[in-house]
Amino acid sequence: MKRFLMTMVFLTALIAGLASPVLAQGQEHPRCFDETGYCVSGAILDYWEQHGGLPVFGYPITEQKIINLYDEGTRTYQDLPVQWFQRDRLEDHSTEGQGVLAGRLGAELLRLQSRPWETLPHGQRDPPGCIFFEETQHRLCEPFLSFWRNNGSLERFGYPLTEPMEATIGTWTGQVQYFERRRMEHHLEHAGTPYEVQLGLLGQEVNYSNPQFGCFLPPPPLQVMASVYRDEVGCAKPFPLERPYAVQPFERGEMLFIDGIGSRLQDVIFVRSYDQEHDTTIADEYQGDWLRDGPETLEASPPPGLWEPGSPFRRLWSDNTDVRDQLGWATGPEQMGDIWIQDFAGGAQMLYPLGSDSVYLRCCLPRQMIEIPYLDELP
Repeated sequence: MKRFLMTMVFLTALIAGLASPVLAQGQEHPRCFDETGYCVSGAILDYWEQHGGLPVFGYPITEQKIINLYDEGTRTYQDLPVQWFQRDRLEDHSTEGQGVLAGRLGAELLRLQSRPWETLPHGQRDPPGCIFFEETQHRLCEPFLSFWRNNGSLERFGYPLTEPMEATIGTWTGQVQYFERRRMEHHLEHAGTPYEVQLGLLGQEVNYSNPQFGCFLPPPPLQVMASVYRDEVGCAKPFPLERPYAVQPFERGEMLFIDGIGSRLQDVIFVRSYDQEHDTTIADEYQGDWLRDGPETLEASPPPGLWEPGSPFRRLWSDNTDVRDQLGWATGPEQMGDIWIQDFAGGAQMLYPLGSDSVYLRCCLPRQMIEIPYLDELP
C-alpha cells in the first residue's frame, strides 16, 4: 500500500532557478535508474546531482527530449532539451548562456486544471504570523512558511500562487498550497515529524495532464502492457496503487478481493463470470457489509473435489443467493499476494497480480473485465 515511487526524504536548502554550468562528467557517465527505466546525462544530470538529486527532484520519468515550451518572460515558444522528473521539469538553456533551469510547474498545473492562479481569490493582506506577497496577492503562513524559508525560499519555490486549500491527490486528502514551481502538502498523519510538510509530484502530474508531453509512466511491471495497449486504453493516469489481494476460482467464474481501492478506500470484491449475451467476461463489484466476516460453517458442504469459499468471500457467497447461484462452489483454495492497479485516461483499468502470467483489463464494455496475457517485453 504505497504511493508509487514516493520517497520519505526531504529537501535541503537548494536553489532551483539558478543556472548550472555544463560539465563533461554527466555527459560521459549517464546515471540510470531501474525504478523507472530512464537515464539522466549531460548538463541536466550535473544540475540534478548538484542541487539535491533524488530527494529534491525524484526519479526521471521520461528520457531527455526536445520540447516546444512557452517562455513567459519573452512570451515566445522555444525548442529546448528537457527531462521530466517526479517533482520537476529540468530545462537546458545552455545555448542561451543560462544553463539548466527548473520549470514553473505550479503555475502550469493550475492552468492545465483550468484555474489559472491570476483568477483565484486573494489572501488577507496583513495576517498575523504570515507573509503577504504583493506580487501575487497571496499570503504564506505556517507550517508552509518555515518550510519555504528553510529550503530555498523564493529561488527554490517562487511566489505563492494560491491560498492554502483542501485537495485530494491520489488517495490522500489534506491542505496544500501552490507556488510558482512547487506544491506544498501538509500531511497531518506525519505531524511532529520531518515529513509533516512534503512536496507534491508536480513533474508527474503536469507531464500526465498535458498531452503535448506524452503519457505518465506506469509502475515497472505494467510499462510494457501500457505501451502495447496504448491505442485501446489511452495514457496511464498518475498514482497507481499496489494492494494486497486474494483470488479464488469457482465452477462458473471467480472472486477477486482487493484491499482498499473502492470509494473512500474501502475493500472491494469483484465477482467475475461469463456473459453469454456479449460473449465476454464481466465483473460485478461489491463493497460495504458484504465484506464482513462470514459464518464459520455453511448450511451445506461442497461436493467431493470442490471447496468452500475463502474468508474474504464467505459472507458475500453465503448471504447473496444470486452470487452463489452464479458461481457455484469453489474449485480450489484462495490465493493471496500483491496486485498493481493502474488507471488510464480512457477509463480503462489494468490489474496485475505480481508473478501472474495474465492481467485483468477492465475495458471497454460496461462491467467488462477480461484477462489478457502478461507481457514484460515488447513483442
